[in-house]
Amino acid sequence: MKWTIILIKCDNNDWYINYMQNKLLNQINNLELQKNIEVRVLNDIKEFEIFNYGNYINIIEDCDISDNYVKAIYNKIGINKKDCIIYGEIIYYGDSSNIFNTPLYVSKTNPIRKDILIKNIDFYLKNPDLTSLINSKAVINDIIIFKDYKIPFSIIITAYKTQNFIEECLDSIENQTYFKDNDKFEVLVGVDNCYETLYKLSQIKDKYRNLHIYMMEENKGTYIATNTLIDLVKYENVIRFDSDDIMKESLVKELTNYLEYDVIRLGYNNFKKIEEIESNLYIAHGVMYFKKKVTDELAGGFQAWWCAADTEFIKRIKNKAKILELKESLFYRRMHDGNLTMNSNTGFGSDVRKKYAQSIKHNYNDNEVMIERIVNKYKKII
Repeated sequence: MKWTIILIKCDNNDWYINYMQNKLLNQINNLELQKNIEVRVLNDIKEFEIFNYGNYINIIEDCDISDNYVKAIYNKIGINKKDCIIYGEIIYYGDSSNIFNTPLYVSKTNPIRKDILIKNIDFYLKNPDLTSLINSKAVINDIIIFKDYKIPFSIIITAYKTQNFIEECLDSIENQTYFKDNDKFEVLVGVDNCYETLYKLSQIKDKYRNLHIYMMEENKGTYIATNTLIDLVKYENVIRFDSDDIMKESLVKELTNYLEYDVIRLGYNNFKKIEEIESNLYIAHGVMYFKKKVTDELAGGFQAWWCAADTEFIKRIKNKAKILELKESLFYRRMHDGNLTMNSNTGFGSDVRKKYAQSIKHNYNDNEVMIERIVNKYKKII
């Protein structure tokens, strides 16, 4: 083995480990270098076993990599015996960035020859600056490391008869402070077989980055549309949002402070007119953040109900997942006759909501938490 890349787990970085492992393995597989390069995930630095690793070793943490990362480094490893590989970096400081053709010092991020590390293993594990160990360097001029990594998000939105509201919703996502100069997000809109809403989206779609629109084959309700979109997201961090609501510009940035939780329920204020926002703070049922592994490995998805499935989802997983009620106003919830909680068919006091309420248990047995994720057929529009 010529090169071992190490990722180390710690609190609140499962999303990063999964993201980086998949990105590295895709690059390795595309280059057909599986026999020459390995990626190892450690639960702790104490598991570091240098004698089992390749000729060059590095640890990746708290940064992102370019699409040519593996190729650029492997080309240098294959043709020289230098002590380490150094490369260009972009280091972000708030809204500005500095470009370094070579790093200020050698760190664990740089691939270093194993025989050097064997002689200096204690120093290597304890010190961030490893420059004193290095006598010769192979230099890559390309920028292949990005510091101040941005957490990627998938935002899923179901839409039915919200053609009058969805533009404000999508504007509020596009204007998130966390997405300024940051394209590591996607917005998936599942139109629940509503052609008026689809027509509106066709008129405004070019305003937005990373927008994907899916037309459901049948109108089966918001929760089946949600399940369908969960199957389609590519990131671990998922925000479920409503197409008639408006995000405050700090919503996503605020969530990044609490990603040790599996599910985050968000605070909001009601409004009918944007200039008349109510002061009372409420905790949402349907608008939430969750890790995709919660649906994939624990819950399956949302019940195929016409209403109240978000409440059931939270109660079903509450003893198995870390759930936070974030008592801070992060979005505005629009009150109108089309709300599931207000219309005559599914609103509070309706027969169907009463029926679902009787089905929601206070406690669920272990074998009741995972359910089948029922989805809709769809057509991808963009």
